[in-house]
Amino acid sequence: MNFAGQFLMLKWPAPNFFFLLLPAFLTACVSNAPRQPANIILDDVHNQGREVEFSADSRYLASAGSEGLLVLWQLQPQVHQQASWKAHENEITGLLFVDGSAVISTSLDGRIKKWSYKGALLHSEDVGSEITNLLRDKATRSFVISLRDGRVQQRALSDLGLLQQRRLRLGEITALAAADNGQQYAAADIYARVVVWDWDLLQRPMNKPSSYARTLLFSDHDQTLLGAGWHQLYRWQVRNGDLQELPTEHAGIIKEIEATQDGRSLLSISRETDSAVLYIDPLSGKTRKRLQSHELCGSAISMSADGRYVATTSDDASVRIWDMHKPLPESRDTGKH
Repeated sequence: MNFAGQFLMLKWPAPNFFFLLLPAFLTACVSNAPRQPANIILDDVHNQGREVEFSADSRYLASAGSEGLLVLWQLQPQVHQQASWKAHENEITGLLFVDGSAVISTSLDGRIKKWSYKGALLHSEDVGSEITNLLRDKATRSFVISLRDGRVQQRALSDLGLLQQRRLRLGEITALAAADNGQQYAAADIYARVVVWDWDLLQRPMNKPSSYARTLLFSDHDQTLLGAGWHQLYRWQVRNGDLQELPTEHAGIIKEIEATQDGRSLLSISRETDSAVLYIDPLSGKTRKRLQSHELCGSAISMSADGRYVATTSDDASVRIWDMHKPLPESRDTGKH
């Protein structure tokens, strides 16, 4: 009898015994290839980490969690916490820095809030529905949110005022992206539908992927739409919706992807049966570099505008920061430190 058969024939001492072994099995599924350790590991920051975002000048990092806490970190001359405050009554779903002096946060509590770097509330708007996604629209100096009830809204960075609103022909929206040209956007839903759309409500469907997209971004001068779901990287041709699915080293759901400054690689982080942090080739899905994994499911990843820093957060409550100007020697790890 092979090992799998012997394993199933064993008489376990208690029904819950398997769950005691589960972390070990999940760890065994994580690649033990050499990884670049994080320069800074900030433990027990959040109940479960949900968002990380760098300021445009790469001097600050904001992190947020499922408990509604927002933390502002100063990166130079040494990483230290500048401020921390209870920003929302529910999970925070998005962060944006504004004009070098403020941070915008969104939450499942249905509120958009704008804060000073010291945590003073500058503006607040109640949108009447859970906010599921937030993205900056660089071309129009505005931001876009998706709501649980299927609406998308464009709002002003200055006072959070509503500029325009539409209802897409989609279910619950899982991801948003804005093209650099400011003329088209993309959205995905829980039914694996993906559309490219504009504010005149022209919706162009893309071919359905094998699992719904948790993250989207435009690439190749807005000619390509990238996304990811279980294990795979998705590449759509925007003009006709053709889809190419590329295998990756991720063993779970790819939660977020972000392009590096030169556009040659994607940063990615995954969750569920995996917590890997990778640089992957956007054309092939192959791994170019491995960063230290988290101990639990990954949630968010971000790169600073100058390309120096990478930050991640996860269900393990930590925030991790890599200084790419001062990389630590690669080592074999499973996320522990």
